[in-house]
Amino acid sequence: MWLRIACCDKNKGITQKLEFLTRLLIFVEPRLNMIELAPKGTGKSYVFGNLSKYGWLISGGKVSRAKLFYDKSRQQPGIMKNYDFVTFDEIQTIIFQDPPEMQAILKSYLEAGNATVDNYKFLSECSTMLMGNIELTSANLPRHNKYFAQLPESFRESALLDRFHGFIEGWYLPRMNKSMILKEQLAR
Repeated sequence: MWLRIACCDKNKGITQKLEFLTRLLIFVEPRLNMIELAPKGTGKSYVFGNLSKYGWLISGGKVSRAKLFYDKSRQQPGIMKNYDFVTFDEIQTIIFQDPPEMQAILKSYLEAGNATVDNYKFLSECSTMLMGNIELTSANLPRHNKYFAQLPESFRESALLDRFHGFIEGWYLPRMNKSMILKEQLAR
């Protein structure tokens, strides 16, 4: 099941609010797996890096099974066992250390909340968010209609994408700016 909130001009403000709220669902819903593609400056990294100490933000680079799920040499569970959500930011720059192994374990985990590494059965309620930038036209719409074509090859497999519950069309979100900061008014 994919969540999708369509935008129409007369409800633009409501749509933006719903997009922001949808972005926050993984903070409260266990094992929710989402993808968000948005232009730069819409607050993706800020939200997931600063709003909760119960999440882990991975901003590009190499990702291994040991780091995410289970480290066989140390016999210790990884990030996904110890946090409520994991966010893969700058998804275009994520590189799996062993792509076939990571695809297999991610498919298993995203489907059922468990995976097996050797004799260790990994169970978790950790939610997953994939976030990436998307190029927009002058009309603020995606330059290409094949949204997932910019994802790394490891994430483009249909069996893996089918295990995500929703897609956030981040191009409907405004660029973050100082006027959006809530300022507390003190009674005088």
